[in-house]
Amino acid sequence: MFLPTKAAYENLKAQGIRLITNDSLRNQLEDLYESKYIYVEKYTDLRIQYDYEEFERMYQRLMTDFALLKVAKHLDYNALYENQQFKNLVAHKIIRHALESIPLYESRVVLVRKIVTMINRELIIRQ
Repeated sequence: MFLPTKAAYENLKAQGIRLITNDSLRNQLEDLYESKYIYVEKYTDLRIQYDYEEFERMYQRLMTDFALLKVAKHLDYNALYENQQFKNLVAHKIIRHALESIPLYESRVVLVRKIVTMINRELIIRQ
């Protein structure tokens, strides 16, 4: 689940985002909270839903006890290991994380670091 802390931003909006006089910083913050975070949140929710639907069907056939993200007790190690559909699902998830999820989160980390640097510069200028 993707749960960024939004309290400070919501407070800033309530006080008036125009309090930030640096247009570039203000635009970056607005873009981060009003666009980038929303995209990541929806992306993450859709991926969790996909995993739940796809893995749940598989787990219901192969597991004795199953609750996604909580417990999954298999019936037979060898059957699970040999099951091509299960291997495909796991491989797909690994590839998706490597090619989509991780780069997406990394790009947001880079953006947040850039914004933090901008905020620190503004604070130094105002001292």
